[in-house]
This record gives sequence, C-alpha cells and structure tokens, in this order.
Amino acid sequence: MTTFRLLALSLLLTLTACAQPEPPEPAAIDEEIPAQTVSALDTLMDAYDVPGLYPSRMEQAEAEAWADSVLATLSLDDKAGQVILANLPSSGGVDGIVENARGLIERTGVTGFLVGRLLPPDEVFEVTRQLQQAQIDAGRPPLFFAADYERGVGRFSNAFTELPSNMAIGATRDPAYAAAAGRLSAMESRAVGVRLLFAPVADVNNNPGNPIINIRSYGERPELVGEMVTAYVQAAEAAGVATTLKHFPGHGNTTTDTHSRMATVDGDRAQLDAIELRPFRETFAAASPTAVMTAHLWVPGLDDVERPATFSPVVLTDLLRGELGFDGFVVTDDVRMGGLANDFDLAQRVTQPLAAGADMILTPRDVDAAARAITQSIDAGDLAADRLDEAARRILVAKARLGLSRDAVPTQEAFDYVNTRPLGQRVADAIARDAATVVRSSDALPLASGTRVLALHLSNYTGSESIEAAVAELDAQLESDEPLPRQPRLAHRPRPLRRALGRRRCGRDRPLPPPRQRTRKRRTASRSGRTSPGCPRLRQAGRLACVRQPVLGPRLPRRRRQSHLLRSDGGFG
Repeated sequence: MTTFRLLALSLLLTLTACAQPEPPEPAAIDEEIPAQTVSALDTLMDAYDVPGLYPSRMEQAEAEAWADSVLATLSLDDKAGQVILANLPSSGGVDGIVENARGLIERTGVTGFLVGRLLPPDEVFEVTRQLQQAQIDAGRPPLFFAADYERGVGRFSNAFTELPSNMAIGATRDPAYAAAAGRLSAMESRAVGVRLLFAPVADVNNNPGNPIINIRSYGERPELVGEMVTAYVQAAEAAGVATTLKHFPGHGNTTTDTHSRMATVDGDRAQLDAIELRPFRETFAAASPTAVMTAHLWVPGLDDVERPATFSPVVLTDLLRGELGFDGFVVTDDVRMGGLANDFDLAQRVTQPLAAGADMILTPRDVDAAARAITQSIDAGDLAADRLDEAARRILVAKARLGLSRDAVPTQEAFDYVNTRPLGQRVADAIARDAATVVRSSDALPLASGTRVLALHLSNYTGSESIEAAVAELDAQLESDEPLPRQPRLAHRPRPLRRALGRRRCGRDRPLPPPRQRTRKRRTASRSGRTSPGCPRLRQAGRLACVRQPVLGPRLPRRRRQSHLLRSDGGFG
C-alpha cells in the first residue's frame, strides 16, 4: 500500500445562519484606530447598521459628577454591594432568574451579574431588560452585566456570532480582524444588554504546557499579542462596551491551571517586561480599556512575598497603577477558583484584594457572606473605608462613561435586528479563511476528492458542538464528488459526529461503539500512539478522521477534567 499523505487542518469555523441585506453606510469609528485598520474594519462590518447599538458615552467630568452624587447616597452596606459582581442565577427560566436576582439585589445591592456563556441570547436580553428596568423604577444605580464573550456572543445553535479563537485571529497577522472581533462582540453584547466584556485575553502563549490559556491567546509573540489586544480594545470600546484585559500580570508562562491551585510565573523583571507585561504596557499606551482582571498566581520577579497577584499591592497598586498608569477599575478573577479557595477563606478572598488595590470582587459563592465580610473588615479597621469608597466610585464612573446612567435598558428593536438578521458570519468566515496556516506542505495541496486526511482538533473542553459540526461538514465535503468550495458554509444544525465518522471506520461496515466507550478508545490511541483495539486496521487504512484530545498540555485526572477547565456557566476565568 502506498504511503498516504497526512495533512493537519486547523478547523476554525463558526456556525450561524447567514442573511445579507444591502450594505448600509458604515458607522463612524473612534479616531484612535489607525486609518488602515479602519478601512479594513469598515469593509468587514459594512453589513451592520444596527439601531441602538452605537455608543452614547458620557464625558469623564459628567461621569465623575454623577458617580459622586450616587456615592453620597449609599450606605456602607450599599458600597460593599457595589464592589461585588455576582453569578447570575441560571435556573427557573427567565422568571426564576429574575426573581432570584432581584432577591439578591434587595439583600446586598450587588453591582451586577456575570452572565453564563451558555445562557441563550433571548433569555439574556429578557433578564437584563427586566432587571435594569427594575433598578430604574427603584431609584437604584444601574447594573453591570458582564460575560466571558472571548469568542463573541453566539454559539452554533443561535443567530449571534461565534468567532474563531484568539489564536486563529493572531494567525491572520492582521489587526483588522481583532478590531472586527471587538466591534462585532460589542454590538451583539449591547443588543442583549451585556456591557462589560471580560475580554480580550492579553496573555502571551509562551509555554506550550499551559493547560488553560493556549488557544485563548493571540500567540507566543508579545508584540503580536499587544497589537491584537490594542485593536480589539479600540474597536470594542468605540462601539460602547467596557473591555477587560486579562490576566494581569500575565498567565501564559505556567503549566498550572489557576482554577485548581495557585500558579507561579517565573522570570526576572527584565524577562517579564519583555514578554508578560509588554501587551499590557502597549495597550495602555494606545487604547483605554475600562478594566483589568487579576490572576491568581505568584510572580517572584515582581513580588518577593509568596502570594497571588490578586492579593499583592506591589502588583496591583505599585506596578499596575503607579508604573503602568492604569486608571480604570481592577476586577479579580473568580474568587471561587482553587488558586485562592485552596488556601484562603471567603473573608480573605474578598477583603485582601480590596486592600491590595482591586475594585471589584468576582462571583463569590456566598454573596451575602462576602458583603458582610467587607463591612466587618471596615468596622474592625482592617480595611480602610476610603479604599472601599475609591473602589465603588471607580465602578460607578465606568457605568456612567458607558451611558448606563441614561440608557441601561436594552431595546427590543436592536435585539430583534441582530437576532433575525445574523450578519456576523462573514467576519467569522473571513477570519477562519485567513487564519489557515500551512505548517509543512507537500504535493498534497490542493486537496482533491478522495484524499485521505487526518483532521485533528484541539479544544479546551470536551463536547464542542461547533467543532464537531465543522468536522462533520469537512467529512461530507471530502467524500463528495464535488470539488471543495473556497469558502465552505456549515449547516446551521450539526449532524452527530458519530454519523459523520461512521462511514470512515477502518473500511468495515459495522456500527461504532457507544459514545463513552468510543471516546475512551480514542483517548487511549492518542496517548499511546497505538490504534485502539476497536479499530485494528485503522493505521493501515489511513482513515482516522478525528482524535478528541481535550486539552493542550498535561493531562488532568479524568474525573475532574471537564469541570476543571470549564465553569458551570460555560465560561473561562
């Protein structure tokens, strides 16, 4: 048998329906964005003319005056609530979510909610609309709704856009794509009422053993990461959302996932300046991100005391605010993560970040207890009251700057426009097309019908429906007698991967084993390099269609793998 050609394909495709109306005139773009990027960005975004999705920002002086007037009316308990962002309840449908959230607001006065990545956009819209209107009716400050929309608002099953990963955007080497991702994410986020994006990731992927950053980073070159992060921030902020650079002071150079335990990033100060800190420094110089998220890791090159950066005044106050000049608000990563929870109790996890210079505490498990811990710490003199005032004021100023003090309630018109006319597919397709990178080539390219192909996909977690849909579509195209299209369009509903792979199993016409057994055999094959017992002729036939390896880097214990990497809300820290 002749040696078959092996081609590794990076499948960076996104599923949404596509409807293309006549392109309107593009909206004005912030003057900070380079002219070359603006031109390319307008070309990518010229299908959008979404009413209600363009910014109505407040000037800094007016925002500060509003924040001061609101702060003067808040009690100590109210101020404690203003620095806590809670998890949005996720059960009971819209009515149950709203009822539970309103109860939490009444008890603690939380500043807002983290929206689950898996919550459908129509439910997100209805929840944010009702809760913001309730705040207005009660005379309370508007809420921050935040989300880990690193890859956009959409998923394969809805009309909003799911973008390729940041690593794909970095592979294009074109900042216009990062800007398009930022602007598109901002517009679609505004449509559902989310105004605080926990994106972009500013970490440099300089450690191949990193189990949690990897494809979430724009790449391993700090200058590329800085360029892409800057473009994203400029475009997203100009489109009316708050962006968050994460994870300061850099989470790339570690083999530890801080969801499980505290990590350490090595390197002296010169190395940290050249790699980890460079994207942050360059973005602060060219753009104005609203927030920075801290990392639960120790950086000996920055702080001699062994403690997470989230607890370090040396990192958050002296470096971030003093040396780098950041004047937005600082939010912690999830304080439930093992990087903090393994070694510190709840009171420490909410008060020590505030004392170190953080302004917002992210998703404590017991919000009521967290708020009490803050007020008790102030009463005991362990946390300065002025520090709490400063943190609450920064958050209120950020809300006002976004225009939340005037138009916090998302509009039905804007939501319906995006939900019924999904226009982001062309951006995702363009990124996916230009991100395709030939690492090593032979005369196997271009592909012809009947070519034997190994399609290998890597994901942070198992069960990615969008990737499975892409693999299924590629499988169908390769087996078709029709030539491969230049820009393949995926079906809106993916067929099961099991059916797509069924025709390519070892050349034998027999059903595949059950999903759990099949997955276990594929993992065995990928770890050992041997074919699984169920497919003895797999290597000889050259028909391996997909290996589902869930992480880039060290294997995690099987019983913890998925929960360890993917939060219950479907997002990442």
